Amino acid sequence: MVKPRGRIFILTIPAGILFLLGLSNESHHLIWRTMSLPANGNFGPLQLTYGPAFWFYAIICYTLIAIGILVYLTAYLRSPKNLRKQTSLMLLGGFVTAAPNIFFLAGIFPNNIDPTPLSFLLSAPLFAVALFRFGLLNLFPIAAPMIIENLRDAILVVNEQDIITNINLAGKNGWIQIKK
Repeated sequence: MVKPRGRIFILTIPAGILFLLGLSNESHHLIWRTMSLPANGNFGPLQLTYGPAFWFYAIICYTLIAIGILVYLTAYLRSPKNLRKQTSLMLLGGFVTAAPNIFFLAGIFPNNIDPTPLSFLLSAPLFAVALFRFGLLNLFPIAAPMIIENLRDAILVVNEQDIITNINLAGKNGWIQIKK
C-alpha cells in the first residue's frame, strides 16, 4: 500500500515529465514543433505548432476536466434544491474556463490570442461565491445522507404527525421483512 506521502509524489510525476519535456523541447520538439513571431513583422503573439506530447497531455487534462464536470453534474442532480446553487456555480465556472480554451485549441479565435487567462476573470468570482458565500466546503449536507443511507441500523425520520418522511436502506429492508 502506498503511503499518503507517496501518493502525492506519484501525482507529481506527470507534471515533472511535462516540465522536463518543455525544458528540452529544442532537442525533440514533442511539445512545440515550431515557435515563431508573426510573419508580417508586427508585434503579436507567438505562432505555435504543437507537438504530440502537448496533445497527449491536453487529452489527459480534458479527460480529467470532463470527469470533474460529471461529478459536479451528478452532485447537482442528486442534491436538494438549496444546495444546487453551489454546484451550479462550480459547473458554470468550469465551463467559463474550459470552453474558451477548447475554442482556442480548435483554432476558432483570431490572431492566435489565447483567451483562457482572461476567462479566469469570470470564473474566479464564480468559484469564490460558491466556496465562501454558499459554503461549498461544508460537506455535512452532502455527506450526512450518504452516511445514514449506508448504516446497518434502521433509521426512520418522522414529522410531528408521526408520518415517516425518510427511511434508510436498512429500514426499508426491515420494513419489507415485517410486511411479509
